[in-house]
Amino acid sequence: SDLAKLLSDSDRAFKALEKAFESNLRNAFIALRLADCYQKNGDLPKAKATLKKAIDAKPGEKRLHYAYARLLLLFKDTTDEELMYHLRRAFTDGDNNYDAQLLYGRQLFLKGDVSYKNIFRDLSGARINPELKIKLRYPIDKIFTGAVVRLESTFCFIARDGANDWIFTYKDNI
Repeated sequence: SDLAKLLSDSDRAFKALEKAFESNLRNAFIALRLADCYQKNGDLPKAKATLKKAIDAKPGEKRLHYAYARLLLLFKDTTDEELMYHLRRAFTDGDNNYDAQLLYGRQLFLKGDVSYKNIFRDLSGARINPELKIKLRYPIDKIFTGAVVRLESTFCFIARDGANDWIFTYKDNI
C-alpha cells in the first residue's frame, strides 16, 4: 500500500516507472502498474498506448489482454471485434480468470452468438462465493423483451423474445 501511495503521489516515482517500462516493454507487471497510474490520473489514451505496446512486445500475456479489454470498455469507439479478440486471449479454458470469461460471454450474448451459453454453463460450476455469483456486475444498456416462464421465491427465468433462450436472474437484480 505504501508503494501504491508513493507511485500515485510522487512524480519522480512515476517517471521511474515510465523509464523502467521503456527499457523493458515485455515486463507485464511494470506495464500494468504504469497503465493503472495513467488511468488513475485520467490519461486513458496513454494507458491504452502503454498496454498496446506491452501486448505487441509480449502477445501471449493474458493479464495484459485482460487489462486492455477492461480499458477498451471505457472507450466509445471500440469495435466489438477488437474487444472480443482481447477478452478471448485474457483466459484459457479451465483457468480461474472468471471475470474475463464473464465479460467474454457477455460480449458473445450482446453479439447474438449462442456460444455464450457454453461460457455461462462453465461459469455456473465455478467454485466461488455464491454472493459473487448472484451479484449484477456488468449491466447491459440494451432493452430486451420476454416473459417470465418460471418464478421461484428468490429467482426467475425469463424467456427472451426472438432468441429462444432463457435468462436466469435473481429477484434482487430486477
